[in-house]
Amino acid sequence: TYRNTEMGRTHPLADTLADLRRLEGAERLTLAGLDPDGVTAFVEATAGQTLEEPGQALARALHAETEGNPFFVGQMLRHLAETGAISIHDGQWAYDAGLHQHSIPEGAREVIGRRLSRLTETTDRVLQVSSVIGRDFDVDVLTRASGVHEDDVLTSLDEATAARLITEVPDTPDGYTFVHALVRETLYEEVGKSRRVRLHRRVGEVLEDLRAADLGPYFAQLAHHFGQAAERGDIAKAIGYARQAAERATAVLAYEEAAAHYERALGLLEREGSPGEATRGELLVALGQAQYGAGEPVQARATCAEAAAIASRQRRPELLLSLIHISEPTRQAEI
Repeated sequence: TYRNTEMGRTHPLADTLADLRRLEGAERLTLAGLDPDGVTAFVEATAGQTLEEPGQALARALHAETEGNPFFVGQMLRHLAETGAISIHDGQWAYDAGLHQHSIPEGAREVIGRRLSRLTETTDRVLQVSSVIGRDFDVDVLTRASGVHEDDVLTSLDEATAARLITEVPDTPDGYTFVHALVRETLYEEVGKSRRVRLHRRVGEVLEDLRAADLGPYFAQLAHHFGQAAERGDIAKAIGYARQAAERATAVLAYEEAAAHYERALGLLEREGSPGEATRGELLVALGQAQYGAGEPVQARATCAEAAAIASRQRRPELLLSLIHISEPTRQAEI
């Protein structure tokens, strides 16, 4: 057995593998990550019980985060248990949603770190910029954002692909993705805060320039990058893109996504020196609508009540009218 990430043409085992390939009856087996059902079985074996929906949600999140790598799955489970992120309700496992918000387990970090330490300095730099762009990234955006010559970027991507850190996205010219979310997160955490803020702003500006003909599909990315760069004075732009991303999501009935964008916009608004109450009221109305659409009536009622209070203080009947239209029929008279 051997790790293909450590195998090169000059490795002593390379000649042996070539000899084995010529032997009749020899077969090479490649071990891939566990599929979603395999991760579910892994978690069930660890929990000692059959998982119901909360536990299955945990298994799905683990698969998305680790691509089914058994070592990473085990490390994440142990880490989540130690930090209290996994809890037991009515005898069933549940977790506090959002694995990406938790730090990377030390064991997984060490394994990934050893693989990253074999890279050239240029490749490491290119991958750090890629981690700021996101789990998926394009060569043109990466080249412009990194400031590295395109030939050197391509050489670095070839090296990282050979190391099984990234892979090309099928049917997407010049598109790449990190093989594991944990790889991307490890690299991202290595970028200093000040540099990270500047890189997010740089990536946002590159997207604005390269995708100027049709920014619509990139509103969510632009909202994220300018939101992360808010310390550099891009709050208004970040709020604008978050609203546009939310409106785009609402148009295709993706209400949960829309609600997340509106919440991001409200959070950014609070960071401004003197948050505008008029804008806050409009965002709350839109958020309440998205929450109703997402099937979250309790949160929607609280949001609408806050919006109604602002509408009353500002004497804006049009906002109250909007609230009546989006609220449940049984609550229209109350509003």
